[in-house]
Amino acid sequence: MTGHMYVNMTENATTIEQIALGPRRSSRRQGRTLASNRYDLGREENMRQVMGDGGWRRWLRPLSPPATDGFSFPTRP
Repeated sequence: MTGHMYVNMTENATTIEQIALGPRRSSRRQGRTLASNRYDLGREENMRQVMGDGGWRRWLRPLSPPATDGFSFPTRP
């Protein structure tokens, strides 16, 4: 790995510290923040945007048991 590749990897990495400290200005891209990644679920507004209101409740809802025994499947008439 070259030094240039390492710099690119560390520059684009999102760490827990960056999320906890809040938005920071990037030196390369003026006007954009590290928190502007809409898929970064560490930020509450982004989680709402991606998963909707009450997203964690919908995703973490316990699954119901299977309706069949797993060996026989109902057929359509």
